Amino acid sequence: MEIRMRRKSGDEFYAHLFLSILRDEHGVDIGMIGYSIDITERRRAEALLRENEMRYRALFEDSPTSLWEEDLSKVKSCIDDLRKEGVEDFRAYFKAHPEEVKKIALLVRIVDINQATLNLYQAESKEELLSGLDLTFTSESYVTFEQELISLIEGDMDEEYEAITKTLTGEIRNIILKIAVTPGNETCWSSVLISITDITERKKAELELNRLFTAVEHAGETILITDTEGTIKYVNPAFERISGYTSEEVIGENPRILASGKHDEAFYKEMWETISSGEVWSGRFINKNKNGELYEEEATISPIKDPSGIITGYVAILRDITHEVMLRKKYRQAQKMEALGTLSGGIAHDFNNILTSIMCNADLAMDYMPESSKGKDEIDKILSATKRASHLIQRILLFSRGDENLDNKPIFLQPVLKESLELIRSSLPKTIEISQNIDINAGATLGSPTQISQVIMNLCVNAGYAMKKTGGKLTVSLKEVEIGEDGAIAHPNLQVGSYLKVEVRDTGHGMDKEIVERIFEPFFSTKRSGGGSGLGLATVHGIVTGYGGMITVDSEPGKGSIFAIYFPRVDYDIEEGCEAKQDDDLEGVGNILLVDDEEYIAEGWSSTLRKLGYSVTTFINPVEALDGFREEPDRFDLVITDQTMPGMTGEALGKEILRLRPYMPMILCTGFSNTIGSEKAQAIGFSKFITKPIANKDFAQAVRNVIDINRYEGE
Repeated sequence: MEIRMRRKSGDEFYAHLFLSILRDEHGVDIGMIGYSIDITERRRAEALLRENEMRYRALFEDSPTSLWEEDLSKVKSCIDDLRKEGVEDFRAYFKAHPEEVKKIALLVRIVDINQATLNLYQAESKEELLSGLDLTFTSESYVTFEQELISLIEGDMDEEYEAITKTLTGEIRNIILKIAVTPGNETCWSSVLISITDITERKKAELELNRLFTAVEHAGETILITDTEGTIKYVNPAFERISGYTSEEVIGENPRILASGKHDEAFYKEMWETISSGEVWSGRFINKNKNGELYEEEATISPIKDPSGIITGYVAILRDITHEVMLRKKYRQAQKMEALGTLSGGIAHDFNNILTSIMCNADLAMDYMPESSKGKDEIDKILSATKRASHLIQRILLFSRGDENLDNKPIFLQPVLKESLELIRSSLPKTIEISQNIDINAGATLGSPTQISQVIMNLCVNAGYAMKKTGGKLTVSLKEVEIGEDGAIAHPNLQVGSYLKVEVRDTGHGMDKEIVERIFEPFFSTKRSGGGSGLGLATVHGIVTGYGGMITVDSEPGKGSIFAIYFPRVDYDIEEGCEAKQDDDLEGVGNILLVDDEEYIAEGWSSTLRKLGYSVTTFINPVEALDGFREEPDRFDLVITDQTMPGMTGEALGKEILRLRPYMPMILCTGFSNTIGSEKAQAIGFSKFITKPIANKDFAQAVRNVIDINRYEGE
């Protein structure tokens, strides 16, 4: 028995008292004998142990970490049995016998679990989980259990294992698992402590972070992160692709390595003031890549803030808009050229009417004057000047994209190019070498040899001018090319299909971007005063676009220029036509209805036709002319009408006349029209399409041809 005793000193202590009864030989109690053992220290140790046990239980139960106390003594016995059977490499054994892992897992006895475990596995009581591990195992869990076994067998308890488990409701959770054998149980594994940390939310966050990182890495836009001083901390692959710098080259550097010099100090100051104040800055940069080439980016720079709102860095998202800017410039240039073309056409129309009146009346005056008259020389000068003015207007008309008067016949460009080079050779200095690379198998296009030769001659003359002082090399080439969808997007004026590409290349002084953007404008010239009219390239542009083609320029100062012309390729299928008969005898007979709102033209042409023997009825109002024709439709042998007139166009007048009298011979005249040309006029029913101004002799020949053909067909 245990009793409390007191020492001589007065100190109390605990003792275990052992007593025995003394008996004589007859079995009669005669006394007692006893001894005591001081158990004070043992009592203290037991109290401390109970206290520690209570603390352990409190820590076990109240721990926020899921804790499992497991008895793996049967597992240890199984492992020992396998060792006796000769198994030494348990990694190889479990790999060859995966079913053994599942059998061993059933030997685990769960001794206790804490409240955090119940919460994690959504259990109502401990009894729900104490029945076995299989309730929480997934197929992946056995892989982790195998790793735990290997750690126990090898005595390595320092590793943590990431695993997948499931709750009693079937919810999948990501966990980190760590195993430890409690002291004193290393040989029997009867008490093993398992700690489980739920990392499901962390894994979700990592997944989102990885998804974001992948998006950033694969983004087409540049993403750049700096600290508050502007030092680059991160760039994505798009930055490397667009700038040409690798991430290793720019990490730790300042974004100013991209500076092009196109922005002043005030630009960057305003940007830094915005972002350092916590605001978002948006704008555009013109940057310079590693190769020194400029590119334009649309940028948004935002401050990065910590939870307390302090700025810790900046993130910039930049989109390369170089190609977009180029397309916009091309579009604006196309609109500008279209507007200039429309303006040119309007000027040409009015001016041609004026020239027609001058030319017609000058021809009449010449006819009325005697051969010996000195005035004939002056009239010759008037006619000569009128023809030069007419030629100038034709060049303006060629510039206008709406001109439908371009010849439209299948031709091969090889002979046109070779003849043009032969003509240009004599006009170029001997210091300029001419080279040609012409594909003899290139197909045909629709066009006029004269006008295409004018294009080539003009470009070659300009090339020669660029190399006049220093000499150089002029190269003209021809080949077939295919324009795909990407090419059509880059060059909106072209459709997908086959083209003949003519390239005129020189090694002259070249041009800067400002000049290149204006070279096709009428009256723009880089030559000194008197060196050019400024209509050459405008005419080239008009001819090329009139044939449904396109012309591009690639030039830099000091690097020469390359003009590339694209003509639509066509299958060659041409029928030879017959030229109208030319006859020096222009006199004729017949009744002609002449309609033109320009009184001077109407009077001049009427006089010309009457002088040749025709009877002419003149109207300056097309509505009145229609009324007059309606009254006597069979009276007239020919109708001549202007196109652009107030109240009714010549096209509309012609259609009404044909309703009244089908197959009526008609001639349509115009100073300029972007709505009708030769082909359309003939399709409507006009016999001839005439462009003003026209000499009286040519006008009379056209009238004679139409009347003669009509009479021949009527016989």
